[in-house]
Amino acid sequence: MTSHFPAKPVPCVRNVYGKEYANYINQPKANGWRFLFNQATGVVMNRYGTRAKNSELVLERLKGTNIKAKYIDGEIMGMRTRAAKGTIILIDAFDPANPQPIAERLKLIEEIEPASFEVKPNSLLRMPNLAHNKLRKCWEEMDYQNKRAGEVLWEGFVSKDDQKYPWTTNPSHFSPEWHKMRIRW
Repeated sequence: MTSHFPAKPVPCVRNVYGKEYANYINQPKANGWRFLFNQATGVVMNRYGTRAKNSELVLERLKGTNIKAKYIDGEIMGMRTRAAKGTIILIDAFDPANPQPIAERLKLIEEIEPASFEVKPNSLLRMPNLAHNKLRKCWEEMDYQNKRAGEVLWEGFVSKDDQKYPWTTNPSHFSPEWHKMRIRW
């Protein structure tokens, strides 16, 4: 059986504010610990393929949701920061046996409340999509929240090509369909 690991964005070669990323799905990059939850097995794995720390928290937050996908990709917040402790932010949901473009996959989690830049603690949220022409303004608000919290909650942006989920079978491999522009870390 093939092991699946969360998509790992490549660093941006160009600035995401440029026209090259106008047709991508643009989302904030949170400073959390990535997880991949296999709903068929009930196992929550981290980016490296071992059982995720705080997997009980992920299971607790997802209890009662009806996300129709084999895998749920997300971030456990409050592991590197004091703010947003106990919050899970969902990034994607997918099934390798039924590949879909990201626009369709995001519909699987659209009923979950979108995260605001002032992340609530002890919540289940989903990563919001950001309008490309408003990314600079979004960054101003994200960085304001970083300064307000006195720590880095938001690192930058991830721009995603609208293709099937780019999971990897090796935790050291990157997913070239997703590009990360890290502004703070």
